[in-house]
Formats: sequence, C-alpha cells, structure tokens
Amino acid sequence: MATKAAIKKPVTATKTKQQLSTNNYVVLMVIIAVLATIAGVYFGYQMVKENIRNGQVLIGKVQAQNDVTKKLENAQKLVDNYNRLSGEQKQLIQAAMPSKADFTQMISLMEVANSSAGTRMESINANASAAASSAATGSPADSSGASGTQSAGGSVAPQPLPVSVSVQGNYGQMTRLFRNLEMSTRPISVATFELKGNSGLLKGDLTLQTFYQGEADYSDKEETVK
Repeated sequence: MATKAAIKKPVTATKTKQQLSTNNYVVLMVIIAVLATIAGVYFGYQMVKENIRNGQVLIGKVQAQNDVTKKLENAQKLVDNYNRLSGEQKQLIQAAMPSKADFTQMISLMEVANSSAGTRMESINANASAAASSAATGSPADSSGASGTQSAGGSVAPQPLPVSVSVQGNYGQMTRLFRNLEMSTRPISVATFELKGNSGLLKGDLTLQTFYQGEADYSDKEETVK
C-alpha cells in the first residue's frame, strides 16, 4: 500500500504542473489577443482620422480652386465693364470714393462748393494723423491713422474722415452751400453745425464727414485644415 501511495503522488504533481502551464498559456494568449485588439483599434482610428483629414484637405483645395476661378472671371468682367466707361465716368468714380484720405481733394471740393454758393470759407481742418499719413505715404488710413478693416472676402470697408469747416455768408448763401454739399461727387455728410449772427451775415461752424476706401486685397491665402 505504501508503494502505491508513493507512486500516485508524483503523478498528481505532474498533472498539476501541466494544468498550471496550460492555464498560464491561455492567460498569455488572452493578454496577447487583448493587446492586439487595442493596437488594431488604435491604428484603425489613426487611419480613419488621417483619411478624414486628407478628405478635408482635398475638399479645401477644390473650394480654393473654385474661388480662384470665380475671382478671375469676376475680375475680367469688372475690367471689361470699366473699360467701357468714358473718361469722365472713370474720373467720377475715382473722385466719389478715393483709395486714400486725400484731404487735398476735400479742400478743393469745399472751395468749389463755397465759391458756387457765394459763401467764404475761413478755415478747414481734418484729423492730422490721417491727412499726414495719406500725404506722406499715399496709403489708406482711417481717422485715427490706422489702416481700414478688411473683410474675409478681401474688400475694405469705407473709412470716415472728419473735417471741421468755418464759413461766412448770408442765409441764402448758407442754404446753397448745404445743397452743394448734398450734391457733391464725393459723399459728404453734415455731422454737426452751428450758426451765429443774423440772416444778413452768418458764421457757421460745420463738422463734416467724408469717406474713402482702400484697395481690396484678393490675393490667395493659405488656411490650415483642422
């Protein structure tokens, strides 16, 4: 009996070791399978993400190409229409909305308006920084000396140029002056005015506002695809 018991113990120990080895192998395979699944999901996600990004880049390129084509077509139409205008009409357009503050032109317009109305212009002043910037560099500057705000489409919003004017004349002459300002080629609005005196001789202090519009920038821009 002792001999049989001694023989059974090694056999049992051997089976236990085999079971442990098998269990360890199964656990290892499960871990490997889990890691492989995680790696597959990760790399699959990265591939999908890259494909989506490439698709966005392609769509952006197509849109940019369409925008360029449309800009070229519109530019050619604009050039053709402008070339059909007479020389007087071209000058009228340039005078109506200059590309810079051009305070000198404003002085000339006011002299003509006063001369036609019969009033006498005593003084005229504009924002110093805007006038100086325009005269020195010829570049557009707003009433604070800063460049005009540009929209996403490339166009620049009209910029105001405040002007202070002092004039003298009778009531009828003042009426004609305001009519001349209203009919001016270059847009001029009367912000404030103050008249002193009587109908025979009035002194007027006017705050006017005119406008100018810088050149649009339609050059191609780069945009980062997110």
